[in-house]
Parts: sequence; C-alpha cells; structure tokens
Amino acid sequence: MFRFICNVSRRFDVAATSRLLWRASGASKRPQLATTSQQRIETLQELTKAGKLQAAIDLLDATKPETTTPLYNSVIGVLAKQGNVKAAFKTYNRMKKHGLGSTDRTYGHLFTACASNRSKRSLQELCKLVEKLVAADLELSVVSWNAAIRALARHQMTFEALDLLQKMEDNFRIEPDVRSFTHALEACRHDRSDGIRLADLVWRDMEQRGIRPDLLIYNQYVSVYGECGRAVVPFGSVGALLRHMRKNGVEPDIRTFHALESLAGSDDEMLSEIRNEMDRRGLKADIVFMNGRVAERAGKGDLQGAKTILREMGLKPDVRTYQALSVACKEEEDARKILESMEESGVEPNVYVYGTLMKNAAKSHQFNHLIWLMKKMERSGVKPNDVIMSILDSAAARSKRERAKSPRVTPKDGFRGFLRIWKTRNALYATPTETEE
Repeated sequence: MFRFICNVSRRFDVAATSRLLWRASGASKRPQLATTSQQRIETLQELTKAGKLQAAIDLLDATKPETTTPLYNSVIGVLAKQGNVKAAFKTYNRMKKHGLGSTDRTYGHLFTACASNRSKRSLQELCKLVEKLVAADLELSVVSWNAAIRALARHQMTFEALDLLQKMEDNFRIEPDVRSFTHALEACRHDRSDGIRLADLVWRDMEQRGIRPDLLIYNQYVSVYGECGRAVVPFGSVGALLRHMRKNGVEPDIRTFHALESLAGSDDEMLSEIRNEMDRRGLKADIVFMNGRVAERAGKGDLQGAKTILREMGLKPDVRTYQALSVACKEEEDARKILESMEESGVEPNVYVYGTLMKNAAKSHQFNHLIWLMKKMERSGVKPNDVIMSILDSAAARSKRERAKSPRVTPKDGFRGFLRIWKTRNALYATPTETEE
C-alpha cells in the first residue's frame, strides 16, 4: 500500500495521477507515484515522446495550477524537438487559457518548434511570435532571442533575422553572443545575390564587439561563401582562412573542409590544397562529409551522381544519407528502390525521408504512389508531422481537380477518400477535433 499525506487544499491528486499514468502506459502493474516535480516532468516527457499527448494533458489538468508552468514547458519542449508545431502551440494556448504565465523557456521552446518545422503553419506562428516579441516588453534571455533568429533563418527570412539581431541590443539591451551571429550567418546563406556582403558585415560586427569566433561560426561563414559565391574563400584563400582560425585557437574539422570543397567547385588547384590540408591533419572523410557531398549532388537532381559518390567513398550510409538521396527520387521506381535499400541496410526510414518522397510524388500527381507511401509509413510505425499533413492536404485538393482526367485516380482507390480514413488511424494528436481541422 502506498502511504502519502495530502493537504485538503492541495489540488494535485497523487493517486489520480498514478491511475492516469497506469492507464496511459498500458502496464500490468501500477507505477510508482510521481510525487516530485522532477518526476512529473520526466513522466510528462515520456508520455509526449510516446505520442500520448492527451495522457500528458490529463496529468497537467490534475496538477495544482500554480505549479504547472514548468510542467507545460516540459511538454512543449518535447513537441518542439519533434517539430510538432501544431501540438506545441495548442499546448501553449491551453496554458494561457488556464491563466498561466509564459516564461523565457516557454518562448524558447516555441521558437525551436518553428525552427524544426518549415511548414506554412510554422511560418505563420513564427511571424506572430516574433511580432509579439518585438511589441511586448518580454524579458527574454539571449538564448531565446537566438532561437528566434535561428527560426527566421530556417524559414529563409534573411532580413527579418538580421533586423532582429539589431533590435535585440538597440531596443532591448540584450548583448548578442557568438551563437546570435552564427544564426545570423545562417540567414545570410539564403540570399544568393547579396549573401556574402551581408555575411561579411555580420562577421565584422562580431569582431568589433570582441566576440571570439568558434568552430561552428567559422563553418557557417564558409558555408555562406559556398552557397552564394563559389571558388571564393573568406579572408582570401584557404591558407588565410586556416591561419585566421589558428589565431583564434580554432582547429578546422571535417565539416570545415567539406564546406571548402563545396565552394571550390571544379577549381582543381583549390581542391588539391584542401585535400593536402586534410591529409596533413590526418582527417579522413567520414559519414558527415559523405552525406554533405551526397546532399549537394542530390540537391541538383543528380541521383546517379549521388549514388556514385556513395559507392566511391565506401562508407555505410545512415538515415541522413538516405534523407539526402530521397530529394532526387522524383520517380516512383526510385523511391521504392531507396526504401528497399534502407531495409537491406538495416536503416529505418524516418518522417523526413517519407516526407521528401511524398512531396516529390505529390508534385508529380502520383496519387497511387502517395497511397503506397502512406501505407508503408503506417506499417513502419512512423507518425506524420505537420509538413506531411500539409503535403497530403494539398495533394487531396489537387486530386479533386485531377480526378476527372487522371487515369491514376479511380472511384475505388480515390486519394481523398483514403486520406480521410488514414488520418483517423494516424492521428497526430490525441483529440479527434484537432485531427479534423
């Protein structure tokens, strides 16, 4: 028998919570009571990671209101890492509905959710959140400001990200750190015409503040030149860049040299210098290096070229390798072969692989192929995210227009009808009303 002392005025019912957890887990034995705040946070995180959001919400509802803000933050944090924007913001709105105040951590998690998900809904929520951040007198840490800049960068909002970097100090007296400038440089990558000039300004601003660069920001800086310049290296040359890094006590890693190879293009002299520097440091091409090269080739639509790199390097592919390859799988046959190859390699396809393949199929109006991918994803136990749901909803609207003229869509296997049934079996969230939206 469990023994506990319960204050009558205390609204948190420990026994009720135990029953909730027991039912949610499906365990045969009743779990130990989650009596401390840290235990409840860990339990909530486990439930959320397992996709049992409603069970987590029930637990929150059984908790004393004035103690639940950290608990809500723990749920929002897990959803943010999953890129589950819809559920993260619904949980946040539920938190506000109960009259609970948001904290620095709450906003940091919400910005992280937006950065992890590039859907239209994510962008809309991000814009509203940034507007609130700038308009309201929110006392946020530099970490949360950095999360906001990063989210804007991920959504390719270059000038908005740079403007926020400026505002955080001018309007809110928040001193930016090296990570603030790292995310600002990431935003510069998306301006192909002016990215290098903007990146140079960001770097100069950082140096004038006396902020010491680290490896991550050097790699980001080189990446901007690779995306926007080609065969032009920060500080003038490969040697000058490496000397600048050494001066700041930073040693390049394999990612640095991958970024340099990307910007070298077909410049044989520069490529030779890069490889000599790698050899001198004893750096060997690893899976990260290989994935970068595969992604670069696949991003140009060259699936065979990407596969050739994979064979030449002789490294065992991981899930990120297949994520990169899936970008170039425009045909149904290629998509099926990629998934077969993953099975043979013992690599489980994730939501990003399925999402990319579905995006390609939807663009080509391959509705039967979409149905096949949806069935396979369901059998694999992979839950759809907001991006996939947006792709499928757009495809459904397109299939309605195409139904009369497309031989691929018949009354028997109509895509829209299948999608409605599939949604009920693969609900993103626990409550039916949220799934039906």
